[in-house]
Amino acid sequence: MTRVLPTAAYAAVGAVGLMLGAPLLGMAVTVLLWIVHLTVLGVLLARLGGAEAGCYALVATFVALLLGSFVGQTARDDLTLQTRGEEVKAVVTGERLEQGDRGSRTWYYTLEDRNGRAVPGPELRREDDDLDPGDTVTVVADPEGKVRPTTPGLTGAAPELLGVAAAAAVCAGAVMWTTRSPGRRPGVWRKKQRPVAEQEAPEPPD
Repeated sequence: MTRVLPTAAYAAVGAVGLMLGAPLLGMAVTVLLWIVHLTVLGVLLARLGGAEAGCYALVATFVALLLGSFVGQTARDDLTLQTRGEEVKAVVTGERLEQGDRGSRTWYYTLEDRNGRAVPGPELRREDDDLDPGDTVTVVADPEGKVRPTTPGLTGAAPELLGVAAAAAVCAGAVMWTTRSPGRRPGVWRKKQRPVAEQEAPEPPD
Protein backbone atom coordinates (compact mmCIF):
# COMPACT_ATOMS: atom_id res chain seq x y z
CA MET A 1 0.00 0.00 0.00
CA THR A 2 3.03 2.29 0.20
CA ARG A 3 2.64 3.17 -3.48
CA VAL A 4 -1.11 2.77 -3.81
CA LEU A 5 -2.28 5.51 -1.46
CA PRO A 6 0.08 8.24 -2.78
CA THR A 7 -0.86 7.36 -6.35
CA ALA A 8 -4.58 7.40 -5.52
CA ALA A 9 -4.15 10.76 -3.79
CA TYR A 10 -2.27 12.12 -6.81
CA ALA A 11 -5.05 10.94 -9.15
CA ALA A 12 -7.83 12.45 -7.00
CA VAL A 13 -6.16 15.76 -6.18
CA GLY A 14 -4.97 16.21 -9.75
CA ALA A 15 -8.49 15.52 -11.01
CA VAL A 16 -9.99 18.17 -8.75
CA GLY A 17 -7.36 20.67 -9.85
CA LEU A 18 -7.98 19.99 -13.55
CA MET A 19 -11.77 20.15 -13.19
CA LEU A 20 -11.92 23.29 -11.07
CA GLY A 21 -8.71 25.26 -11.36
CA ALA A 22 -6.74 24.47 -14.48
CA PRO A 23 -9.20 25.96 -17.04
CA LEU A 24 -8.82 29.34 -15.38
CA LEU A 25 -5.24 29.43 -16.69
CA GLY A 26 -6.24 29.34 -20.34
CA MET A 27 -6.60 26.65 -22.98
CA ALA A 28 -2.89 26.16 -23.75
CA VAL A 29 -1.88 25.76 -20.09
CA THR A 30 -4.90 23.53 -19.43
CA VAL A 31 -4.00 21.15 -22.27
CA LEU A 32 -0.39 21.03 -21.06
CA LEU A 33 -1.51 20.22 -17.51
CA TRP A 34 -3.80 17.45 -18.81
CA ILE A 35 -0.93 15.89 -20.76
CA VAL A 36 1.50 16.08 -17.83
CA HIS A 37 -1.03 14.73 -15.31
CA LEU A 38 -2.15 11.80 -17.48
CA THR A 39 1.42 10.92 -18.50
CA VAL A 40 2.67 10.79 -14.92
CA LEU A 41 -0.44 8.91 -13.82
CA GLY A 42 -0.02 6.42 -16.66
CA VAL A 43 3.54 5.63 -15.56
CA LEU A 44 2.45 5.22 -11.93
CA LEU A 45 -0.46 2.97 -12.88
CA ALA A 46 1.77 0.78 -15.05
CA ARG A 47 4.17 0.32 -12.16
CA LEU A 48 1.31 -0.61 -9.84
CA GLY A 49 -0.69 -2.97 -12.04
CA GLY A 50 1.21 -3.58 -15.25
CA ALA A 51 0.76 -2.08 -18.68
CA GLU A 52 -2.62 -3.66 -19.48
CA ALA A 53 -4.37 -2.87 -16.19
CA GLY A 54 -2.76 0.58 -16.13
CA CYS A 55 -4.08 1.33 -19.62
CA TYR A 56 -7.63 0.40 -18.64
CA ALA A 57 -7.41 2.49 -15.48
CA LEU A 58 -5.99 5.44 -17.41
CA VAL A 59 -8.89 5.32 -19.88
CA ALA A 60 -11.38 5.27 -16.99
CA THR A 61 -9.58 8.22 -15.42
CA PHE A 62 -9.63 10.19 -18.67
CA VAL A 63 -13.38 9.62 -19.14
CA ALA A 64 -14.09 10.64 -15.53
CA LEU A 65 -12.02 13.81 -16.00
CA LEU A 66 -13.73 14.63 -19.27
CA LEU A 67 -17.23 14.28 -17.83
CA GLY A 68 -16.28 15.97 -14.58
CA SER A 69 -14.90 18.98 -16.43
CA PHE A 70 -18.39 19.91 -17.66
CA VAL A 71 -19.70 19.73 -14.10
CA GLY A 72 -16.63 21.58 -12.87
CA GLN A 73 -17.35 24.50 -15.23
CA THR A 74 -20.78 24.98 -13.64
CA ALA A 75 -19.31 24.63 -10.16
CA ARG A 76 -16.66 27.25 -10.89
CA ASP A 77 -19.26 29.67 -12.21
CA ASP A 78 -21.53 29.15 -9.21
CA LEU A 79 -18.67 29.58 -6.74
CA THR A 80 -17.57 32.76 -8.52
CA LEU A 81 -21.06 34.26 -8.23
CA GLN A 82 -21.32 33.19 -4.60
CA THR A 83 -18.01 34.79 -3.63
CA ARG A 84 -18.02 38.04 -5.60
CA GLY A 85 -21.39 38.24 -7.34
CA GLU A 86 -23.57 41.33 -6.89
CA GLU A 87 -27.34 41.59 -7.15
CA VAL A 88 -28.44 43.90 -9.94
CA LYS A 89 -31.93 45.04 -10.85
CA ALA A 90 -31.79 44.94 -14.60
CA VAL A 91 -34.03 45.70 -17.54
CA VAL A 92 -34.36 43.30 -20.46
CA THR A 93 -33.35 45.16 -23.62
CA GLY A 94 -33.04 42.30 -26.09
CA GLU A 95 -34.11 38.72 -26.65
CA ARG A 96 -33.00 35.93 -28.96
CA LEU A 97 -33.86 32.26 -29.36
CA GLU A 98 -31.53 29.37 -30.13
CA GLN A 99 -32.95 26.01 -31.20
CA GLY A 100 -31.00 22.82 -30.73
CA ASP A 101 -30.73 19.92 -33.16
CA ARG A 102 -33.25 17.90 -31.14
CA GLY A 103 -35.83 20.62 -30.84
CA SER A 104 -34.58 22.09 -27.57
CA ARG A 105 -35.00 25.83 -27.09
CA THR A 106 -32.89 28.27 -25.13
CA TRP A 107 -33.61 31.98 -24.72
CA TYR A 108 -30.91 34.61 -24.25
CA TYR A 109 -31.62 38.07 -22.86
CA THR A 110 -29.55 41.23 -23.05
CA LEU A 111 -29.63 43.18 -19.78
CA GLU A 112 -28.93 46.74 -18.70
CA ASP A 113 -28.95 48.24 -15.23
CA ARG A 114 -31.12 51.20 -14.30
CA ASN A 115 -28.37 53.57 -15.41
CA GLY A 116 -28.42 52.16 -18.92
CA ARG A 117 -25.14 50.29 -18.60
CA ALA A 118 -24.83 46.74 -19.83
CA VAL A 119 -24.83 44.11 -17.07
CA PRO A 120 -21.33 42.55 -16.98
CA GLY A 121 -20.93 39.11 -18.47
CA PRO A 122 -22.64 37.14 -21.24
CA GLU A 123 -26.38 37.23 -21.82
CA LEU A 124 -28.83 35.83 -19.30
CA ARG A 125 -29.79 32.29 -20.35
CA ARG A 126 -33.17 30.73 -19.63
CA GLU A 127 -34.87 27.51 -20.64
CA ASP A 128 -38.31 29.16 -20.65
CA ASP A 129 -39.56 32.22 -22.49
CA ASP A 130 -40.69 34.01 -19.33
CA LEU A 131 -39.17 37.43 -20.03
CA ASP A 132 -39.82 40.11 -22.64
CA PRO A 133 -37.99 43.31 -23.58
CA GLY A 134 -38.86 45.97 -21.03
CA ASP A 135 -39.30 43.56 -18.12
CA THR A 136 -37.34 44.08 -14.91
CA VAL A 137 -35.45 41.17 -13.42
CA THR A 138 -33.06 40.79 -10.48
CA VAL A 139 -29.86 38.90 -11.31
CA VAL A 140 -26.59 38.02 -9.64
CA ALA A 141 -23.77 39.28 -11.87
CA ASP A 142 -20.00 38.96 -11.80
CA PRO A 143 -18.48 42.48 -11.65
CA GLU A 144 -15.57 41.25 -13.78
CA GLY A 145 -17.93 39.90 -16.43
CA LYS A 146 -16.29 36.46 -16.64
CA VAL A 147 -19.39 34.48 -15.62
CA ARG A 148 -22.89 34.50 -17.05
CA PRO A 149 -25.40 36.26 -14.74
CA THR A 150 -28.19 34.23 -13.22
CA THR A 151 -31.21 34.78 -11.02
CA PRO A 152 -30.85 34.57 -7.21
CA GLY A 153 -31.32 31.11 -5.79
CA LEU A 154 -29.66 29.37 -8.74
CA THR A 155 -26.05 29.82 -7.62
CA GLY A 156 -25.77 26.83 -5.29
CA ALA A 157 -22.60 24.89 -6.17
CA ALA A 158 -23.18 21.91 -3.84
CA PRO A 159 -24.63 19.49 -6.44
CA GLU A 160 -21.89 20.29 -8.94
CA LEU A 161 -19.18 19.92 -6.29
CA LEU A 162 -20.58 16.49 -5.45
CA GLY A 163 -20.21 15.61 -9.12
CA VAL A 164 -16.58 16.76 -9.06
CA ALA A 165 -15.98 14.71 -5.91
CA ALA A 166 -17.55 11.67 -7.57
CA ALA A 167 -15.27 12.04 -10.61
CA ALA A 168 -12.23 12.35 -8.33
CA ALA A 169 -13.37 9.22 -6.47
CA VAL A 170 -13.54 7.34 -9.77
CA CYS A 171 -9.97 8.38 -10.52
CA ALA A 172 -8.79 7.18 -7.11
CA GLY A 173 -10.83 3.99 -7.53
CA ALA A 174 -9.14 3.28 -10.86
CA VAL A 175 -5.79 3.31 -9.05
CA MET A 176 -7.06 0.86 -6.43
CA TRP A 177 -8.47 -1.37 -9.17
CA THR A 178 -5.07 -1.89 -10.76
CA THR A 179 -3.89 -3.63 -7.59
CA ARG A 180 -7.02 -5.81 -7.37
CA SER A 181 -6.93 -7.22 -10.91
CA PRO A 182 -6.36 -11.02 -11.11
CA GLY A 183 -2.79 -12.11 -10.52
CA ARG A 184 -1.53 -8.62 -9.63
CA ARG A 185 0.24 -7.32 -6.56
CA PRO A 186 1.57 -3.77 -6.14
CA GLY A 187 5.16 -3.44 -7.29
CA VAL A 188 5.40 -6.99 -8.71
CA TRP A 189 5.88 -7.35 -12.45
CA ARG A 190 4.57 -10.61 -13.92
CA LYS A 191 4.68 -12.45 -17.20
CA LYS A 192 1.97 -14.93 -18.14
CA GLN A 193 0.53 -14.58 -14.61
CA ARG A 194 3.61 -16.13 -12.93
CA PRO A 195 5.89 -14.40 -10.40
CA VAL A 196 9.26 -13.26 -11.66
CA ALA A 197 10.97 -15.62 -9.24
CA GLU A 198 9.14 -18.59 -10.76
CA GLN A 199 9.95 -17.45 -14.29
CA GLU A 200 13.69 -17.31 -13.54
CA ALA A 201 13.86 -20.56 -11.58
CA PRO A 202 15.75 -23.31 -13.43
CA GLU A 203 13.89 -26.28 -14.76
CA PRO A 204 14.09 -29.34 -12.47
CA PRO A 205 16.27 -32.16 -13.79
CA ASP A 206 14.52 -35.12 -15.39
